[in-house]
Amino acid sequence: MNEELYVLVCERDTFKPEDGGRPIVFEQYIDNGFASLESVQEFRNRIGDKYGKTRIAKLCFLDD
Repeated sequence: MNEELYVLVCERDTFKPEDGGRPIVFEQYIDNGFASLESVQEFRNRIGDKYGKTRIAKLCFLDD
């Protein structure tokens, strides 16, 4: 994998704020362009603020 990969980090793992929830990285495929910046931005736009605040993170593997 040589392309840059991105993931979506969400404030909570539930769409009900009253349930509390904990921060998560959304499960997603990382092949076939699903982890491109454009794809993750589109996903972020689709879910809106359903899972609280969101941030896009660049994925960096630390091992070979």
